[in-house]
Amino acid sequence: MILLIIIAAAAAADGNVPLTGQPVDSNKFETVRTYINAWLTKLSPGMALISASHLKDSIVDAWDKKRNEFQIVSVRTPDDYKNAGHIAHAINIYWAEIAADESLVQLDSNKNIILYCYFGHGSMIASTILSLLGYRCQSLNFGMMGWNLDAMVKAPWDKEADYEVETAPNEPEESFLAPVIAGNETDARSIIKKMARKYLGGEGSPVILSSDVKAIVDDWNKKRTEYQIVDVRSRADYTKGHIPHSINILWTAVAEKNNLEKLDPDKTSILYSENGQMGQLATTVLSLLGYRAVDMKFGMMDWNKSCVDTSAQWNAAMAYPVEF
Repeated sequence: MILLIIIAAAAAADGNVPLTGQPVDSNKFETVRTYINAWLTKLSPGMALISASHLKDSIVDAWDKKRNEFQIVSVRTPDDYKNAGHIAHAINIYWAEIAADESLVQLDSNKNIILYCYFGHGSMIASTILSLLGYRCQSLNFGMMGWNLDAMVKAPWDKEADYEVETAPNEPEESFLAPVIAGNETDARSIIKKMARKYLGGEGSPVILSSDVKAIVDDWNKKRTEYQIVDVRSRADYTKGHIPHSINILWTAVAEKNNLEKLDPDKTSILYSENGQMGQLATTVLSLLGYRAVDMKFGMMDWNKSCVDTSAQWNAAMAYPVEF
């Protein structure tokens, strides 16, 4: 009995307390982290995103030649796909169901998969998960908001954003243990598929409004025990102006061990980037690793647009055609 108590105490000290009926592999987190980090180090925004003009001119308008190379997927709701219109040649798989077996069998792993949603958030979640499962994916920059406003269904960014920023850097004062990933899966892709289904099946929105983040910032003395805020832009952009109380971790480095030690898995991490899409990628990565994370909708351009280069801001939709 004494020996069992000692073993249990040691496990608790390591942060690896097994849940009843759920086998725990202490290396499972590291297996996934290493796999994801290797993928991130090779990635750039240009590889993760595709512009509306490039999609239309080089792929949709040349479909007879490109159909054997590309697959286009609308990850909006089936109702909006059918009734609001969709990009030509696109099939429909709702983003929250992208990791289901019945969804995966519709995807061609030999083709480049272009995904789009409303603003770019849902498609970036789907693209990140599919990329880590071995598919070649890109997310449409700004989603349908950059393609055709008449088919949007939802209101686009209002181009207004002037909340206060700070320039002094914030550095975390503590380091934290990683979350425990439980289950029988052992290889990285199997673990990611399981974690993706858990994430997609969770409650709540994968995004948070800038106005809600502002309320948290204004009540920081109380809210700091529940939240941490992470700017995933470059250090140069961070120092020009960032959301008060936010720390800085570049999105490509979010799975590095020393950066994950800055994140408290018992808090909700609010992430933001220039326009929300690379923040959504980083948010998805953290969620697959077992953290509670949410992306700020439209990113810094919806907090203070003067802190975001105009080339990274949404300007207007292109009024490209859709089909029904």
